Amino acid sequence: MQPAVPVHNACAGSLHLTSWKTANKELRGSGQSTYSLLGDPESVLKSEYLETDKQHEVLPFKGKLNLPNREQVVKLYLYQRKLPGNYRDSKERVAQHVAEVISTYWKMANFDTIKKQNIEKKVLKEFEEYQNINKNKRETDRERAVKEKYREDVKKVFDIASKDLVERLKKNRFLVDKKKKDEKQKEKLNEDLAFLGDQYGARVFSMGSMDLEYADKLSDKENRLNKDSKAHENWLAESEERKKSENELRAMQKRSASEVEDSGKGDNYKVLYSVKKAKTVTLELPKNPWNSPEVTSMLDRTKLTSRQAVGVFSALVKSGTSAGGEEVDLNNFTLSQSSVHRSRDKNRGILVQMAKEEFEKKKPKHLSLHWDGKMMTTLLGEQVEWESILVAGAPHYQEGKLLTVTRLVNEEGKPTSTGLAQAEAVLKEIEQWNLLERIRSFVFDTTASNSGLRKGCCVRVMKSMAKVVFFCGCRHHVCELVAKNCWYTLFEEDLSPDCKFFMEVKELLADVDTSNEAEITELTGNLFKKEEAIEYYKWLLSKRNKRNELCVRDDYRELATGSLRLLGVKLDNKEMIWKKCGATHKAR
Repeated sequence: MQPAVPVHNACAGSLHLTSWKTANKELRGSGQSTYSLLGDPESVLKSEYLETDKQHEVLPFKGKLNLPNREQVVKLYLYQRKLPGNYRDSKERVAQHVAEVISTYWKMANFDTIKKQNIEKKVLKEFEEYQNINKNKRETDRERAVKEKYREDVKKVFDIASKDLVERLKKNRFLVDKKKKDEKQKEKLNEDLAFLGDQYGARVFSMGSMDLEYADKLSDKENRLNKDSKAHENWLAESEERKKSENELRAMQKRSASEVEDSGKGDNYKVLYSVKKAKTVTLELPKNPWNSPEVTSMLDRTKLTSRQAVGVFSALVKSGTSAGGEEVDLNNFTLSQSSVHRSRDKNRGILVQMAKEEFEKKKPKHLSLHWDGKMMTTLLGEQVEWESILVAGAPHYQEGKLLTVTRLVNEEGKPTSTGLAQAEAVLKEIEQWNLLERIRSFVFDTTASNSGLRKGCCVRVMKSMAKVVFFCGCRHHVCELVAKNCWYTLFEEDLSPDCKFFMEVKELLADVDTSNEAEITELTGNLFKKEEAIEYYKWLLSKRNKRNELCVRDDYRELATGSLRLLGVKLDNKEMIWKKCGATHKAR
């Protein structure tokens, strides 16, 4: 015998969705869907919902009539997305269907929700979180714990309540009559508040019969708004006729979705029906499409050469026809690689000017100036010293604004990284971007060329600016000094600029067996704080940020996995990665 369950009165709503009875049978017969994380999507759906031709008349979810939880939302999305004939739909369109289903349950409970477009965004975000966890096929203890925690979290309600829902319930004139606050009305209010709190917790309560009194009052409200609604619909009809008469062809090509009122249940809401779009679009292209700065910006972002850009554009244009139905003649367009190259150089100057104008409008009052250099090798084997310079400041440029990446050379044209060369490059950008009065601090690496007392870049720039600036040097290497002295205590002191031990390992690594089957000598014995070290390394490997991404860098990952292996911890083969030795000098 089942225990008595509190029941919440609700006003039932209706929903229109496309019927997929035949497609559903095909899907289940073909065995296309395999879902390892949450199981079969159909496990939470009613059989009458899966089989009926009128899905808008059937609520989809099995069990008690509660507000949908996160698992039900994900499975309904997967079910709608995987149906044959529906897989070509965009994620946004499927999210619309799911959002309408969820909104129906909340309307039945007489609960106000956030806007429809925000519900759709939450549905897509929920599905993306499911995808990120489900696609990870690794079976480590950490990954299994993440999946198990996710399975527990998805049992919670899918929250789409408005921010002030509780206050609205208390002030709702349908629930609390200002003139007549009898005990019956207070009970209704307490019942709604108790049901809402229960859905965020144990989810014991459920919705039951229709609240006829509330339905009548809601119907009266809709009738009052009906006059304004009809006037608005008439205005829309007249506006549409004017548009068609002005440009019938454009209206046929640009129509997207028509709104049709559902008269089947007498509910005052509208349902979107998709309208088949035209297969072709008529447009005009300039003779020289490369004159557009937007085109240049996209080509640079995608790292396409001028030759590749010409090839892509030619293939795209050849796939269409002219207005008369004839094949497009490529001779009508500017497709010379040299012309494309010249246009891109010209547009880059325009883009730089646009960036400067935008920065001038949003320039923060207080800025910190950053710079750093890097020696790089060109494709021709030439060594080049590059200096990147940027500024950062609230509120618009907290992540920083890149000013330039310039090449540093001495008087003879050879690459150099002296304090003088860096100072000249920094002062040039300060003048060009008009930053002198707003720079408050320098951020730099504590190398001699930067922090030297007489010839360092910081001192030279500050003297030229004729103002006192706060020096914010990188102190990362201080920790390395501590590690260095520990190393000298345990091993031989090494005064050379490169670590001799690392240099020997780098030379011998080519002959070392780095396969997963290689034997590794583990550290045994009563090691000091061994368990604490193991716990720390495991935490380092599993730490995630707000976007659920692993925070550990590749070099720290290599250190953590290698240390765990030496301490006797068995790792997944995929976790243990041997990388080629890089820099061996003590600056790194």
